Amino acid sequence: MPYAAYRWKTDMITATAVTDLGASPGIKLKLVDHADALDAMVKKYGPLYVKDTIPAKTYPGQETTAQIVTVWNVLVADQKLSDQLAYDIVKTLFDRKEDLIRVHAEAKNFDLKNQSSGAAVIPYHPGAKKYFAEKGVTLN
Repeated sequence: MPYAAYRWKTDMITATAVTDLGASPGIKLKLVDHADALDAMVKKYGPLYVKDTIPAKTYPGQETTAQIVTVWNVLVADQKLSDQLAYDIVKTLFDRKEDLIRVHAEAKNFDLKNQSSGAAVIPYHPGAKKYFAEKGVTLN
């Protein structure tokens, strides 16, 4: 059985491609609202998705806020992974978040507040649970 080590959310568009497109001369972006698809997606695939927004001016040429569906990303660990190693991996990811952000801006979405087994599709690894407990995160 796989375990979740931690989760974060990301919008369901390719940020680099949209940034490049929006930066093209004469281009104005209009992102299509699709948050109304959330209920159908959750019904079909489970609680991997949540409503979210992409604020205006997130991308070059994007003038309006877009109401979107966001997907939860999950770091998956095998049940054979030792509790200590799972703990160390999760701790390192959160302790070194600023380093990760310098490599890829998506890491800014790594946040303790997003850790919740209420919407998890697989259980958290015991090592991850230990780390989150130490940080005051309550998992169901």
